[in-house]
Amino acid sequence: MAIFFGQDPDDGKVSGDTTEIYHHDFKRLDNGHYMVLGERYSWRIVPDTFDITKFRAENLQTSEGVTRVKILFGTIIEYDKRGNVVWWWDSADYLSDKDLFSDQVSTNTFRMTLPAKAEIFGHLNAFEVDADGQYVYAGFRDLNRIIKIEKSTGNVVYSWGKKMPSGEAMVGDDLFISQHELMLSPDGNKILVFNNNDINNTVNSSEVIEFSQPKGESPTKITWLFDCRFDALGNGKSIRGGGVQYMDGDNVLICMAGGGRVTEVNKKTNEVVWDCIFSKEMDTKQTVPITLYRTHYNTSLYPCYFTAQSPLDVVDAKTSSINLTIYNEGTNEDSYTITVSTDTVTKISHEQSEVVAPAESQTISISIDKRTLSKTGLTITVFSNTNNDLKKKVVLPFAE
Repeated sequence: MAIFFGQDPDDGKVSGDTTEIYHHDFKRLDNGHYMVLGERYSWRIVPDTFDITKFRAENLQTSEGVTRVKILFGTIIEYDKRGNVVWWWDSADYLSDKDLFSDQVSTNTFRMTLPAKAEIFGHLNAFEVDADGQYVYAGFRDLNRIIKIEKSTGNVVYSWGKKMPSGEAMVGDDLFISQHELMLSPDGNKILVFNNNDINNTVNSSEVIEFSQPKGESPTKITWLFDCRFDALGNGKSIRGGGVQYMDGDNVLICMAGGGRVTEVNKKTNEVVWDCIFSKEMDTKQTVPITLYRTHYNTSLYPCYFTAQSPLDVVDAKTSSINLTIYNEGTNEDSYTITVSTDTVTKISHEQSEVVAPAESQTISISIDKRTLSKTGLTITVFSNTNNDLKKKVVLPFAE
């Protein structure tokens, strides 16, 4: 995770431990920040009426007649580009003791085997951030629940999934079970999830479900459903993992995880437009699927990449303009911001390119004010507008 300009932010500032226990999901946000799932230990008092044999003895502590259990809750952490924590959320502040110590608690709710030093409650495994950065959506697999968090307050303002004693989730009691990953639709009005479905029932195949967010008088409703058992090449059942991704147009990419299958489906027609099965042959000559975690599509390893070049090698007192050619060598279209600076003037010119298509280029003429021309030369910096962290410099020394 050492990606923040060489700094490793895994310092336990949120967890209070030696590590943040990163897991499952990590994203670069539109504002250039990074968000990741972590975990944090917390102790809860166990009610006298609760069956403590549901917990492992090593995670229980009794003092003066009060028994506490050590729980590992999920966290969501946002870092700036330098690895500073700018926002975080702890599920321990949200998840209720009414749910934690309810009769519905089972080995499916608590992870009884991992980790060895605490019980895991909820199993947070996915998050998504809306385009405006106002809300964070998070999914708890073992609670069959997806929540909508208001970033400014940290409050959960809506929730979908299985109804628990606390009253959560608000709607969608039978919407999904043991879901994995979630994604907002391009317009932000719908949520897409991979529904593993009842993991104890192999008859029920896994599904992809898209459902709407409530708006005014319109309640949540399923807007699209795709059954993963759609042909004779597999049973369409996965008990863990899985992924979904909106593609261009009306297509959705589906990772069926335990089924070892990645499929692209058109939402309007439910037609499979692309399909790939991952399998291996065992020593017994039996072919079995390779279990996947999740998959994502990208246009290439370098969707955003460019170079910049000027025909000038040096500048002098006669230089009044500079032609700069930007070559888009990535596979996605991009546009660029160009700044010119000297050792004494931070920014003496600020230009914007047009949109440049892949494998195309654009030449920009940059006017130079001779009064600001430094005897040490000029530095032209080109920033990608798709990813401001990606930049190229053209240094032109001054020649007498």
